[in-house]
Amino acid sequence: MPNHRDIGRLHLDLEDCTLAGYSVFTSGPASEAVTRTTKGKVQAYVQLKQTVPEGFQRLGLWSAELFSQMAPPAAGF
Repeated sequence: MPNHRDIGRLHLDLEDCTLAGYSVFTSGPASEAVTRTTKGKVQAYVQLKQTVPEGFQRLGLWSAELFSQMAPPAAGF
């Protein structure tokens, strides 16, 4: 049973972006709480054999460029 109410929905408009994690969205019945649109190049790196939703390009390896974009800024010593 999902841990959300029917009125607790989330909609995402994704455009030219990369997502990374265990899965793109919650799996199973709870995933029905999320709707989305994709435009342009939308990529996803997910662990193991997790699926990626239609409209996403699956990345086979962790993106070093994405990791460097998420890293905290250099200390500047």
